[in-house]
Amino acid sequence: MPRAYLLLVVLGLAGCAGGHPSTRPASVPAAFALADLDADGNIDRSEWAQASAQLFLRLDSDRSGQLTPEEATHPENVAALDRNRDGVVTPDEFMLARERLFAYADLGGNRRLSLIEVQRAGPVIWEF
Repeated sequence: MPRAYLLLVVLGLAGCAGGHPSTRPASVPAAFALADLDADGNIDRSEWAQASAQLFLRLDSDRSGQLTPEEATHPENVAALDRNRDGVVTPDEFMLARERLFAYADLGGNRRLSLIEVQRAGPVIWEF
């Protein structure tokens, strides 16, 4: 799957239910600051994984431990991330997609995301 398409699919989950707009960060810098747990100006893989796990929990509105098409504004996005084609996105499938998104956004290849890299990847990276 081409990287750009994967990015669009992962970002397309932005319309998923479960995250009330008032709980979403108001800006990319605000979201970045929340994910940058050690406040060093970068989001490393561990911080990304923690933020991604929290995101999964927020999206899983029925608390079933999986994301269903009903939890997404665009069900085809869930289908695109569903690697084993069982009709749902498991935490493992979701985390794999988020890890690929991290790699896509890591323009410097240093295994850390700067605010600039996150902004270049697109502000919708935080609109889940």
